[in-house]
Amino acid sequence: MNVGIRELKARLSHYVESARRGEVVIITRQGKPVARLVGEHKKTRLADELAALAAEGVVSLPGIQHRHRHWVPIQTKGRPVSEMVLEDRR
Repeated sequence: MNVGIRELKARLSHYVESARRGEVVIITRQGKPVARLVGEHKKTRLADELAALAAEGVVSLPGIQHRHRHWVPIQTKGRPVSEMVLEDRR
């Protein structure tokens, strides 16, 4: 169930009761998910929670191959930016 912040504030008791019954309430701001309201009684194992977050693309689990981007050094005035950053930090 998705609910905007304004609606959540207006009917908080209703949505808390829904979460208590086991329903997950996704709170949105301008149509984009920003938080989740879940009941306290629903105790899941950490592995199940991590698997759910991985399925949503929020976290990456170890042992799973991911595509890594190939980093290309950015050249400025003949020097890599990384050298300039390191020099600036000194």
